[in-house]
Parts: sequence; C-alpha cells; structure tokens
Amino acid sequence: MAGKYHTIVKKALIEVGNELINEKTRFKKVVDGDKIPIHILHPTKRRPVAITYRPDVYYKTKVDRKFIFEVIDTESENEIIADITQAYLSPGSIVVIFIAPTAGKVDRIYDLMDVVYSKITEDLGAEDKQLPYIQSWQVPKGSREFIKKKIMKNLKDWY
Repeated sequence: MAGKYHTIVKKALIEVGNELINEKTRFKKVVDGDKIPIHILHPTKRRPVAITYRPDVYYKTKVDRKFIFEVIDTESENEIIADITQAYLSPGSIVVIFIAPTAGKVDRIYDLMDVVYSKITEDLGAEDKQLPYIQSWQVPKGSREFIKKKIMKNLKDWY
C-alpha cells in the first residue's frame, strides 16, 4: 500500500508531466505505470521475457523514449532492487529517476544501483550504451505544490 508521500509525489509527477506537454517540450505523453505497464526485454537478446514492470509514472518523448519515475518511501531493499533491475531492462528507457524523501534513502538507492549495475553488465553482458541513465533525487515531504516545484527544478535540464 502506497503511503501519503508516495501518493502526493505521484500526483505531482503526473501534473508536472502534463504541464510540460502543454509547454511543447520533448514529452508527448504521461503514463501511470499502474494502468499501462512496460514489458521487459532481455538486455542482450532484446526479446521479451515474461515480466511486466509497473513504474509509478513514466513520460514518453516524441521519439518514443521513456523517462521513468519511481517514488521510494516505504519499499524494502528487495523491492528497491527489483525496481532498479526492471528499470534498467525496460525497453526504450533513457532516464530513470528515483525520488526519495531523505538523503539517507537516496544514498542507499545509489548503493543498490551500483550492485545491480555490476550484475547486469558482468553477468548478463549488457553494455553501458544499452542501459538508461539513472539518478536518485531527494524531494523532501511537503505540499503537492512544493513537490511540483522541486521536481520541475530537477527536470529543467532534461527538457
């Protein structure tokens, strides 16, 4: 069950995405991952595997690339590792952004990213150019407007 922070950030991401579409940026569609999942591909053979990934929100660009957003608040380490792995293996994803309320959580996400990255590149043979760029942002708890401003500020370099 998603917590209050998770719900507020997810709504803020959807609103920010719709605003960016209206401003005629590179984004053309905002998708709620719970409603339309992403079908995972094998990293080197590029064939579908029987896994569907439900990110919190993703934006599609005009050339059908994906900016994936995952809100991390009450997830366990295993759930975070699963989200990171699925995000790395999502076809068409170019950027994956994890959003957490505290600096400690952001640091832990980066640690887990390193572990997953090494497993995917060493064990599965994926190359850097096949994997999306991944970041983790700290967005403190607050009102939806406050969170929207923080997200917009962090996204400024991407559109």
